[in-house]
Amino acid sequence: MIRAAVFFKDEPAELLETLGYEREAAEYRKNPPNITLAESPKKDYATEQKPVPIIGGVSASGNELIGLEWTDSGFPPGASDEYVTTDVQKLSESSYALRLRGDSMYPPFDDGTVFVLNPELSFISGKLCAVRHIDGRCWLKFVRYRGGKYVLRALNSDYEPIYLTPDQVQWIHLVVDIQPVI
Repeated sequence: MIRAAVFFKDEPAELLETLGYEREAAEYRKNPPNITLAESPKKDYATEQKPVPIIGGVSASGNELIGLEWTDSGFPPGASDEYVTTDVQKLSESSYALRLRGDSMYPPFDDGTVFVLNPELSFISGKLCAVRHIDGRCWLKFVRYRGGKYVLRALNSDYEPIYLTPDQVQWIHLVVDIQPVI
């Protein structure tokens, strides 16, 4: 079954509120993920396009505790056999993209949605991130740091949060753009 999601300005925020994520909704309205996550350079990049390699997949399915084994598909940094083009200002030379696998972030994000990440940006609690466990599992979730643990939350209410201690996390990379399935 193919599902496509098309959003207008406030729909993701309304969805987050419906699911009980009021803080995330307010934060989304202030800083939508494809606009600004940190200080913007003063240069106008609106017309610049940059290819970003899709290097693998990230879990949003089945038993969330299993996660998806991380892979860079064997490509050197910056290389792939598939790319997305984006005009996001927050890209770095090490930016990359992952394809979502599963349904824990549905709605609004369908299986196959592509997320562009910038590993050089610092973690911001409450933002959409890819998280890699030290054993290689990787998830895409809204991530908060509370009580000495990272709390990974799905948007699909069928999935429970995942709790990780800092010593269980290899890295957390911020999502800077989303390319929906069409």
